[in-house]
Amino acid sequence: MSRKRESLLAQIEAGVVDDNVSLASLMQKCIILGGQAGSEKMRDWARQELSGYDGDTLPPYRRVYTGLSAKLTNLMGYNGVIQRISVSAIPEKVREFLEEKGIDPEVALLGGGIGELEAMAARAQDDTWLVPPWGTSLRRCWASTALTGAAPAWRPSSGH
Repeated sequence: MSRKRESLLAQIEAGVVDDNVSLASLMQKCIILGGQAGSEKMRDWARQELSGYDGDTLPPYRRVYTGLSAKLTNLMGYNGVIQRISVSAIPEKVREFLEEKGIDPEVALLGGGIGELEAMAARAQDDTWLVPPWGTSLRRCWASTALTGAAPAWRPSSGH
């Protein structure tokens, strides 16, 4: 291994344990290291981590089990209360649609780039809420049910 590559690897290793070094910076160094090592696979991985993934290429570690919660409001959309809900509370036609598409409503897909995820983590207080891409459709479907005004969201859970 060349001295330059050893130095870059040492920088990456040191940065991993340094809270002041951003993951985005480490991924950029991984792209360079992959180029120096002749590993297009490493470069592609680091690029995707930086820019984000589409649903088809999302790696398993970017699929996080979460609890399903909804903000339940009155008919006017006021007095919202966040409530954990069971998947069985989702209308049957919506559950069937999600199943057909292979979507697990209790799994959050973290497809954004590293910078986006770092920003989300920096803003987080005790809880972080993620609205799934199908959330708006579910809200429309729920508009005709007893759960009027519900806006589904994912909340990371320690379960599973």
